[in-house]
Amino acid sequence: MDAAMKSQGFVFWMLVGVLLSSASMIGCGSGAGGTGSGASSEMREEGRAVFGTGGVRTGDASGRDSGRGGGNSGGGSGGNSGGSDGWAVLLEFVRGAGHEARAQERRRAWAAELGRGDVTVRGRESGSAVVLGSYRAADDRAAQRDLAMVKNLEVNGQRPFAGAYLLPPPAPPHEMGGRPEWNLVSVRNMPAGRTALYSLHIGVFEGRNRQRLAEDEVARLRRLGEQAFYFHGADRSAVTIGLFGEDAYGSRGVSQDVRALQMKFPHMMRNGSERMMTPEGTPEPTILVQIPR
Repeated sequence: MDAAMKSQGFVFWMLVGVLLSSASMIGCGSGAGGTGSGASSEMREEGRAVFGTGGVRTGDASGRDSGRGGGNSGGGSGGNSGGSDGWAVLLEFVRGAGHEARAQERRRAWAAELGRGDVTVRGRESGSAVVLGSYRAADDRAAQRDLAMVKNLEVNGQRPFAGAYLLPPPAPPHEMGGRPEWNLVSVRNMPAGRTALYSLHIGVFEGRNRQRLAEDEVARLRRLGEQAFYFHGADRSAVTIGLFGEDAYGSRGVSQDVRALQMKFPHMMRNGSERMMTPEGTPEPTILVQIPR
């Protein structure tokens, strides 16, 4: 495993989370009082290299079940509704010459260690990602359960996957929508996008008209002075607000700027008016997500 992946836990979530390709985003533990391990610049670079055009949401080591999604309950095949290229738990990223063959060796080793038949290798421009499972969404129950399992797994007294997170499928290039400049993917082309890493995920739209409705919501928020963006996945569209740099999330949780925005937009909304609820029956908090690169 690369030294970066052996280092301190990487707390990301993304993107871009809820949605992206069928998904919802993954939570960065950015809800009120959320904490987690800090993300070093080395690990952020690793995340950007792995994500490509996608984004992620960080997993919750406590194994909190979001109650949405449907994958399989674990064992040999993980979530089976995401196809062969759905969301997946990133175990390791292998770089350098011969990374394909080395990644296959690592795949066999981790498959044996985990006792799972759904450990696979996904190619990226800069290397090969060794991943577990394939899930319909980032908040799929099986995805969150498997992520919690690998993050807490101990091998010879070590936790090799403490920095594991969910890797999303890349967003289709034709899903830029009617206002491409408001698409979260376009942030990387903006001056502020050179340093921006995160945005606050505040809602998701589903259904046949989800793209138009998400873009209308972004337009409404922008008329109110908010820096709003949308992101279209395979069957959901997400709405986010704000751009934040590397100081937005650290070992003590989210920054004061993020908390202030969460006070203004405290609850995740579905289709603009319905509060999204946790399995415990409480409103789901808005979450910090990584901007896709």
